[in-house]
Amino acid sequence: MIYGHAQLLGASVTDRDGAESLAAIQDAVETMQHVLGDLASVIDGGRRAWPVPVNGARDIDARHLLLRTVQSLPSAAARTRIDTWVRAIVCGDPVRVRQCLLNVLGNADKYAPTGEIIVSVRRDGGFGVIRIDDEGPGIPEPERRSAFIPLQRSSATRDLPGEGLGLYIASALMTSMGGLIELSDAPSGGLRVEL
Repeated sequence: MIYGHAQLLGASVTDRDGAESLAAIQDAVETMQHVLGDLASVIDGGRRAWPVPVNGARDIDARHLLLRTVQSLPSAAARTRIDTWVRAIVCGDPVRVRQCLLNVLGNADKYAPTGEIIVSVRRDGGFGVIRIDDEGPGIPEPERRSAFIPLQRSSATRDLPGEGLGLYIASALMTSMGGLIELSDAPSGGLRVEL
């Protein structure tokens, strides 16, 4: 319904800001549809129930997708610094990669609400890597493996809102596309996430 109304408004919006806002609404609705499907998969059977990516794998310009994703999170965008702009093409489902980025950037925004978020894109052999560093509390090394278990929360962030599904979903999506997600310490002491 929201997507349909945004499409109807599209014909009457003539200014650039309005068109960008409508595109952001349509992107958010598409992502939310996938999130709801992913949550149903978690409830119905865990990772083994995850489907292959809906749109199929294809080449994605990581820079373009990252910039679009950061812009759709206004509170994070204001304090996100893009550190390097190496052209990196990754192979995957663009909606699913974007969903992974939204989960990770959303966590950085929530757990490091005042710090800088530093994002970079690089090549590592034949792979494109998107790195996100934040200035939050991080995840202690002994707890990192459990961060990918649904409903598990780090001891450093248990008192903050959240259900413990974001990294689990991002990991399952990356695995379904033949990729991976790694957690380590950021130079700032926060969390480094590499997709």
